[in-house]
Amino acid sequence: MNVVPVRVGPMVIAVLCGALAIAGCGGGDAPAGPDAAGDPSEVVAPDGPTPAAADPGTVESCDLLTQEEAAAAAGNPVREGQDHGGVCIWEQEDYTDRSQLQVSLVFTSTPPALAAEQLCESAVTVLRDPEPMDGFGDQSYWKYAEGSVANTGILLVCLPTGMMQAMAIGGRPESELRQVVTEMATIALDRL
Repeated sequence: MNVVPVRVGPMVIAVLCGALAIAGCGGGDAPAGPDAAGDPSEVVAPDGPTPAAADPGTVESCDLLTQEEAAAAAGNPVREGQDHGGVCIWEQEDYTDRSQLQVSLVFTSTPPALAAEQLCESAVTVLRDPEPMDGFGDQSYWKYAEGSVANTGILLVCLPTGMMQAMAIGGRPESELRQVVTEMATIALDRL
């Protein structure tokens, strides 16, 4: 059996997250209505050190989850979170195991010249028709992409002060990736 390592470089994630922060992209109307997403209140955060509550104006994405919380959400060991231009990435320890996930998280505060709604519209446009997702306020979206080597699940949560994106990449089905990003976002949002 030929094993292909699964590793998505920090640059790929940084480019995607940077694209989400582009100002003034204009936006289409996102479809309305709920999508059965599960109940994030059922997610239980693991015991361990908890980062201090964050001031949305000075949020460091790596402060929103501990390494232990990222590993618990991913369901596999991960390396210490590394900041890549505002995107925190917890890489999986074993790149040869396709079932291991790499997870990332980014919080982008709204730039002064841009309204939070515009930031969200731009992000939704970049994601190309994500599904609305219940459980995280008025505007949250789910996007899943199946790949030949790895699948990607992205949860975008629009906030009054900016937006947060949780992403999981690896060889797992959509339902598992959705649960991973739901758990990550639930924990991180409690710290904003």
